[in-house]
Amino acid sequence: MKEDILYFIEFINDLVDDEFMESIGYVRAKDYFQSGGCYEFACILSHYLPQSKMMIRHDLKHLAIFYNGNIYDSYGLLKKQDFRDLQALDYSYIEDEAFYGRLEIRIEGRKPSDVIIEEIEKCRIGPLLEKIKQ
Repeated sequence: MKEDILYFIEFINDLVDDEFMESIGYVRAKDYFQSGGCYEFACILSHYLPQSKMMIRHDLKHLAIFYNGNIYDSYGLLKKQDFRDLQALDYSYIEDEAFYGRLEIRIEGRKPSDVIIEEIEKCRIGPLLEKIKQ
C-alpha cells in the first residue's frame, strides 16, 4: 500500500507538470508543493485518503499528510518526528496568507487543489485509488 501511495504522489506531480506548469509559475510540481503549495497538496491527498489527517512541521513551515502510520508530501515519505498534529490555533495560521506553505495561486480562478482533483477524476486510475484506500 505504501508503494501505491508513493506511485499516486508521482502521478499527481506528473499530472501537474503536464497540465498546470504554466499556472504555477513554470516550476516543477514537486517544488511548488514544497515552496508555497504544500497546503494544496495536502488537500489533494486528503481528498483521496479521507482517513488521513494533516500534520504540520515543528517549524510551522510545511504541511503533510499522516496516513496508515506514515507521513507523506510531494516528495514521498517523511520523518514522523519532524511533524506534529494540527491544533485549533494552527488552522487560523494556515489560512493566513503569511503562512509559508500557502502560496496564493489560482488556476482558472479557483483553488489549485480543486482544479487538480477535477483533472485527476478525468483519468483512469480507479484501481490505483481503490488500492491506496485499503
